[in-house]
Amino acid sequence: MSEVFQVQSDLAERVAQALDITLLEPERQALASRPTENIEAYEYYLRGNEYLYRSYLENDLRITIRMYEKAVELDPTFALAYAKLSKAHGGMHWFYHDRSEERLAMAKQAVDKAFQLNPDLPEAHWALGFYHLWAHLDYDRALEQFAIARKTQPNNSVLIAAIGYVQRRQGKFEQGLANIKKAYELDPLSSVLAMEVGTTFILLRRYSEAERYYERAISLAPDVPQTYNFKAWLYLRWQGSTQKARAVLEEAVQNIKLAENADIVNPLVNIDVFDGNYQEALDRLSLKSEDIDGQDYFIPNALRCAQIYGYMKKKELAKKYHDEARS
Repeated sequence: MSEVFQVQSDLAERVAQALDITLLEPERQALASRPTENIEAYEYYLRGNEYLYRSYLENDLRITIRMYEKAVELDPTFALAYAKLSKAHGGMHWFYHDRSEERLAMAKQAVDKAFQLNPDLPEAHWALGFYHLWAHLDYDRALEQFAIARKTQPNNSVLIAAIGYVQRRQGKFEQGLANIKKAYELDPLSSVLAMEVGTTFILLRRYSEAERYYERAISLAPDVPQTYNFKAWLYLRWQGSTQKARAVLEEAVQNIKLAENADIVNPLVNIDVFDGNYQEALDRLSLKSEDIDGQDYFIPNALRCAQIYGYMKKKELAKKYHDEARS
């Protein structure tokens, strides 16, 4: 067991040297520490990490939760796994996969358990920070917890990105960009961080730079639909090009896993409407049953059908679907 953690510590030191990063003594101690004595629990923990940092998709987060739950089942004293489990539960709420109070309670219970087991655990502080952000939009308390964690983990890419996300929501786009870019430089194989850098560039209307990061994100994780969605909207906002936007989404459709994904179908419906291909848009909607339900808005499919029939001057059908949307 000790050999596993020694190899991990040595690799982290080499990566830090390659990136010209000076590790603080608390960071070295954390790398050398053994978060669990149960090798099987640690293997489940590592699998959970893989899915936690891969995407925001519901399936990935559910797998993440199962992995961490198995880890703490095998070792009930595994504080680090409880901290990560809290973040995964919080992600289920934040990304609109499960908006129940029960899900938020699970996030809080997990982070409370992490603190109970190890009151000084930096990851417990950043997990609590995410809870304040994702459960209550409490930016000040989130940043307070992130600051505590950063005292001992100044080079933690997840933590640095989290600070950037809060700054971005506060309208401090340049500061947010600087932190999210720094996080990506520390973890250049993260498709999520590449996508987040691209999204921040869009907010600053620096479209060519956003394009570059979206391409990088897709190359790192070609089966994550959200990045194709964002890249398609980039071309619509930047150049007003439905042709380029459609090409991005058709590339995703070639991946059989993404052919009926809402993140791909929904923008294709919009592009069909923009191009005046109303029947094609209706055909796409008939193949999917999911309404658009996200952080920004809720749009039932019936309302979209009503709007399209309105564009087609089919008043009776438009009224029928408007009535259905209201019901």
